Amino acid sequence: MSNDFAAPSAVQGRCIGDYVLQDSIGQGACAKVYLAWHELTGTEVVVKAISLKGFPRYHREVYSLQNLNHPNITKLFEVITTPDKLYLVMEHVRGGDLREHLENHGPLSERQARAAFRQVVSALRYCHQRGIAHRDLKPDNILLDEDGTWKLADFGFSRKVSDDCKLSTFCGTFHYLAPELLQREPYDGRRADVWSLGVTLYRTVTGTVPFHADSLAKMRDQVLAGQFEVPPFMTRKGKHFLRMLLTVDPSQRPTLDEVMQHPWLSVGREELRPYSEPPGGDLDPQVLETMQSLGFEPDQIERSARERRFDRVMGTYRILKQMETRMPGLRVKVRPYRSPDSSDLSSSYEAAPPSDGGTGEASQPSDGGAESASQPSDGGTGEASQPSDGGD
Repeated sequence: MSNDFAAPSAVQGRCIGDYVLQDSIGQGACAKVYLAWHELTGTEVVVKAISLKGFPRYHREVYSLQNLNHPNITKLFEVITTPDKLYLVMEHVRGGDLREHLENHGPLSERQARAAFRQVVSALRYCHQRGIAHRDLKPDNILLDEDGTWKLADFGFSRKVSDDCKLSTFCGTFHYLAPELLQREPYDGRRADVWSLGVTLYRTVTGTVPFHADSLAKMRDQVLAGQFEVPPFMTRKGKHFLRMLLTVDPSQRPTLDEVMQHPWLSVGREELRPYSEPPGGDLDPQVLETMQSLGFEPDQIERSARERRFDRVMGTYRILKQMETRMPGLRVKVRPYRSPDSSDLSSSYEAAPPSDGGTGEASQPSDGGAESASQPSDGGTGEASQPSDGGD
């Protein structure tokens, strides 16, 4: 990896660390999402700016992203903190989200849906295996990359979970909420994710959600009764898979390990197996060479990567590594080295794991798309915010 790829001009936007903010692409109550350029490499990234005052449980999203490493989960590059904001620098997945795809192109065929859901199931099973529940699974949070890879995104409502840990926060998006949440019962976040997966699959193959009525009360009754019309065009295995995901009783609802073994996911394909992270090894020598040409010291790079600091050093390494993976042989033009600014804008941040017994949770949306316990508009499938009333 050598030096032929120039970064764009960095004079237009506002700089946060080594990143030049460009257009805003989403906004919620406590966060704003921007496209941005990494000055050193010219790589386009996404920067999520989170208000520390309005979103006190931001550390859960950071913890989740720092501890997940899967090809079908959006990657975190760097974390920057200021007195009032936290900036998460993440990969830019350029193909839009599943909701946009459905609105622009219509429902997927069952074969197309299977190809996408093999990837989503693999990612979600990996999250659960790592002790993390997503809690806002829906088409808006499934992104499509240019190479056809689907990626799970937006961990703003994610939560560390275990077998003896029941959750109580009413959060997510109304159409995708599991029955136990609508009943305001303590729930297993992983089982709730499985229900949301079922609603997402239904919408993916039909273009609509399985439960819809002219009032929230009637819709809630439909969900609690498990009353929905199975798409008649689905195959026998597809119908069985969908019914299994949308099991009302959470104790009877399958785990992701059981979901992964369902034959529908393997029709015409090899058996879907749990993802195994590659063993940690030496740092990539080509990336190291490029970083040294950018002014970083070898021991500085090694220490940052080993300690998983998610600072500017690790961020630059992860960006270059991803560039090399996507475009082997790409040459990166070296820009003048700029030593770390002593201001707060370039200081790094590493969140501690959330306490297992933590109480309370902000239910505001964590980005431009996810809203807390969204409820439908008069049109049926809109998503207007509804506040949470409890905490974990």
